[in-house]
Amino acid sequence: MMNACNKCLENNWTYKYYDGFITATCENCGHYVEFEAKKKPYKLSYGQLCKCGKATLCKKPLKMKPKKLKKAYYYTDCYYCPACHKNFYSDEFKILN
Repeated sequence: MMNACNKCLENNWTYKYYDGFITATCENCGHYVEFEAKKKPYKLSYGQLCKCGKATLCKKPLKMKPKKLKKAYYYTDCYYCPACHKNFYSDEFKILN
């Protein structure tokens, strides 16, 4: 978490990630700070080793319910780790309404 803004002394930031750098902009005064991101986003692919390091990811189809189809977006599939039982949602399976 970032410290308070140097100009207005408020802690009201919005963040944008672009090409390895994060730009934090103060919502009150518009002051911005840019710094390098510590971690890169985790890219997912079929057969890749999971974050837990015990198993590879497999593709899992999701159930389609009428309630999902009314939302702004939904996922058709996700990646699933059989060892730690976590679902990882990727933009390649994202459908925008």
